[in-house]
Amino acid sequence: MGGLPNLSKRKDQLILKKKVFFQEIRDGSPFTAFNNLINDESTYKHMPRFIILTDYQRLLAHDTKTNEKIDIKINDIDKHFGFFLPLAGMEKIKYKNESHVDVKAAEQMAILYDQILKENRLNTKEEKHELNLFFSRLLFCLFAEDTGIFKEASFTNSIGLYTNPNGDDLHDYFKRLFQVLNTKKENRKSPPEYLKGFPYVNGGLFKENIQPPNFTKKSRKMIINSSHSQSATSFNYFL
Repeated sequence: MGGLPNLSKRKDQLILKKKVFFQEIRDGSPFTAFNNLINDESTYKHMPRFIILTDYQRLLAHDTKTNEKIDIKINDIDKHFGFFLPLAGMEKIKYKNESHVDVKAAEQMAILYDQILKENRLNTKEEKHELNLFFSRLLFCLFAEDTGIFKEASFTNSIGLYTNPNGDDLHDYFKRLFQVLNTKKENRKSPPEYLKGFPYVNGGLFKENIQPPNFTKKSRKMIINSSHSQSATSFNYFL
């Protein structure tokens, strides 16, 4: 794991100093567990900005700075990415109506979504579901890259280095990546070298076998530029 070290010795926790306290649960009520977590003084030992708990069906999170909380279906995380923008170094803007957005990031993701819709014909509910699930996974990967769950810039760098500039093989890249993220390292069957460093992501986010959308040069470039990692800017010469 790159970036900040995990300060927890438990397999079901990720603790990054001044960043995040992440807890997964397998049994019991996530609401009870979340309430216990945010009321436990030991949770705040390393001053996390966000406290996050999930059973991989629901995700509950608490912003310790603004005292805001969210309770969402994990597959809807793409609709709430603005809540987690501080993890990428961008503070949310609070308006009088209590909505929170980072205008630049919100516009960027909305434009990317519209661009992918232009490049793909979605005629069924299943295809629309797959696109929404793809965006949930994409946002997780960007989040993981920014917070040290993935090695620094490994996600966007691998796209920049190992996919064609015209985007015609990015569909296949995502299929391989999602399979790797859903497979324990000891069970992987000869993944490409550039994907071997990605961790197994326990839970259900990558379990469903979906067809990622097709991409063009433009949408590929937009994905690379979606990373808040400074190193992403160094890949302009690939585009």
